[in-house]
Amino acid sequence: MPPRAEAVRIDTRFLVVGYGLTIGLFYLLLGASSAIILMLIGVGVWVEGVLDQGRLARLRTARRGDSICTFVRALDYRTTDTKIIRAVYDEIQDYISNGDDQFPLRPGDSFSGELRVDDDDLDEMVHDIATRSGRSLANIQANPFYDKVETVQDLIRFLNAQPLSKA
Repeated sequence: MPPRAEAVRIDTRFLVVGYGLTIGLFYLLLGASSAIILMLIGVGVWVEGVLDQGRLARLRTARRGDSICTFVRALDYRTTDTKIIRAVYDEIQDYISNGDDQFPLRPGDSFSGELRVDDDDLDEMVHDIATRSGRSLANIQANPFYDKVETVQDLIRFLNAQPLSKA
């Protein structure tokens, strides 16, 4: 299985400076009211991010002791390609974890619920996982799990039902 690509980490200091410059530009071009509105939107986004990190921290605490081993044992790994299981686990870890702190992933975790994965990000993950696990994404509409991926386990079933790539 090819190694996973390293996740790109963004230095938040650059984001804060860029946001401050954007507010300053809005103030100069459109006046104080536009800058205040932009600032309030930014504060709202920041608060939502803080609350989301708290939600993830509570899940981590509740699932203390879970690992990839618990994740695999919760699946039917005898009939599922283990390359897919590992690639799914790794890709979701890259998406949701912060640095060295692994998120205790479970097969029943919902992409829209517990994990809050955007649909576009999920599509990108599917392509990366298929490449890493040697699966083709040709004719995905014929897959019985097509358009039914709600949880991590659904994603594993979907990819397992796809044919192996020829290359």
